[in-house]
Amino acid sequence: MKLAVVFLLVSCVSFVYGACPECDGLSEYYDLVGCKVLCKRGKCVTTYSCRKILILLRSKKQCYLNGKYYNVNDKLPGTYPAPNGIGKCEYICIFTSGFYAFVPANCQPTNQPPTPAQCIDLFKISGPFILQIQGGVLFRPNLCSIQLLPAPPQLPASNCGFLKSKCCAFGGNFYKIGTVINAFGFKCMCMCPPLMSCM
Repeated sequence: MKLAVVFLLVSCVSFVYGACPECDGLSEYYDLVGCKVLCKRGKCVTTYSCRKILILLRSKKQCYLNGKYYNVNDKLPGTYPAPNGIGKCEYICIFTSGFYAFVPANCQPTNQPPTPAQCIDLFKISGPFILQIQGGVLFRPNLCSIQLLPAPPQLPASNCGFLKSKCCAFGGNFYKIGTVINAFGFKCMCMCPPLMSCM
């Protein structure tokens, strides 16, 4: 069994990249795991708050999915897409790195592409752990893929001000919008807090 490695509302100042590019890449993910809109620039969301869902996750010593809690070694019924969108896996609740999470096990190749509903299930399964571990997110919903990128061993110093809710968490540090960090061959950028978007 392998672990897939893959505010205060004071102001909403953010970089202008285009129409609504800041959170377009992660909005679907944030909505699925239960985060709430925190800040907007016009009609464009620029920051989410995941505080309530994090409090919920940390209050229970169990894995969580769709309103239900699972104990360590519990297996989800059925199979779901692999984190990279290729193949199908069972998912088992484990305790790792101080967190409870579902991890893929007994993955098998398949010629059948995952359905949109199966992809949503995958994002919900992986979402809570990614929120807690504060890694970078390689989120490709068009490929039914969501993967966690751990922070590199050597990170630049935090450059966030006192409003951490407007910054991205990465490896225990906090970075303001626009910060770019290279991690294991990927470029991770703080575009839509609280997570780093990687590509």
